[in-house]
Amino acid sequence: MSETVIALKDAVASGTAPGPALRLALARIDDPAALRRAGRALTGLADPSGDLRPARVAVVADCTVGAFEPMLRAGLVGAGALPEIVTAPYGAFDLTLATGGFDPASDVVSCLLDASYFLPGDLDHAEPGTAADHLTQRLAHLRGLVTAALAATHATLVLHTVPLPGNVRDGVLSLRARGELTRLWYRLNLGLLELAETSPQIEVVDLAGLLADSAAPARDDRLHSYADLPYSDAALFVLAREVRRITQARLGLSKKVLALDLDNTLWGGVLGEVGAEGVALGGLYPGKAYQELQRTASRLRDQGVVLVLASKNDEEPVRRALLEHPEAALRPDDFSVLVVNWDSKAANLTRAAGSLGLGLSSVVFMDDSPFERGRSRRGCPRSPSSTRAAIPRGWSPPWCGTAGSTYRS
Repeated sequence: MSETVIALKDAVASGTAPGPALRLALARIDDPAALRRAGRALTGLADPSGDLRPARVAVVADCTVGAFEPMLRAGLVGAGALPEIVTAPYGAFDLTLATGGFDPASDVVSCLLDASYFLPGDLDHAEPGTAADHLTQRLAHLRGLVTAALAATHATLVLHTVPLPGNVRDGVLSLRARGELTRLWYRLNLGLLELAETSPQIEVVDLAGLLADSAAPARDDRLHSYADLPYSDAALFVLAREVRRITQARLGLSKKVLALDLDNTLWGGVLGEVGAEGVALGGLYPGKAYQELQRTASRLRDQGVVLVLASKNDEEPVRRALLEHPEAALRPDDFSVLVVNWDSKAANLTRAAGSLGLGLSSVVFMDDSPFERGRSRRGCPRSPSSTRAAIPRGWSPPWCGTAGSTYRS
């Protein structure tokens, strides 16, 4: 049993909520089995001190939910929430949505969909195009259920696209017919995604797309046959992560500020030692990786994330380098706050958060130095410090080692 799970069990047994450091460790778990164990360890969690934000989540599924509930519980606690998750009875998917048979005060209603909900029981593998009308009717039926459910609650209703099961696809021998079935399935998933355009209360996770972009198998055929479990733990991990993010945003717990170090984070090298012309930025590796990190931060800024520059440097050379370097994707005006001095970064992060009128829990700090991350974490225990597990997908500065990790905060 991992130290994190043991610590979570101890917290539950003592009747206290996990502290910031333990929640951060929980948020960094990227193994489905470990997250499942952590979620089960958190069953019965209490928060007498009120450190966590209460979250009511209803789970409505047309299949067995498997490890989804404990994974979601663990993810929400890691995000600073105290979840109350209620799963509707098995086999009551349509009835629950049609009658509003879930807590109307829920913050989120998460719907789990299986391919069998849409596929005809007598699919013609030789002529799969004959299933077109059936798929259209099933999507329309679901749309009606969603409309009825929304009339009973102000909750955010979360749906997801559905992967086409491999055994169904592979059962169609003709490549032409298989392509026709695939087109119909893409059309179904497009219809699911378009449900989000019908109401601001609806969010649709592109689960099929996310699984295609990861090594996670969508289904364990043995468990599906034995327990009507259509998704593997790895797939449920992906879905629980996305539902956690939606719930986190609904509760106002999303991180709003990205604080960035400069030397060996936004560019390679130390500005005070090599000058603006000597830092690695743009061109070939590693400069290309640093430039892409800057571009990604710029894209986050365009979507509302507040950028802060927190660097131990002299401010004037930093401003000049950001203004004049031809490969820089970030300029001084892109940062809402610049705290460039020789004070401790913990003090600077506190100062920056205060100037923005936000708490430290809204800040994610990225720095290449484990020492600085650790020191800032001790000085600002409510501010998650970036490590490899917190690197956004696609970011690949040399110090993080891999671009395959996911931004969790």
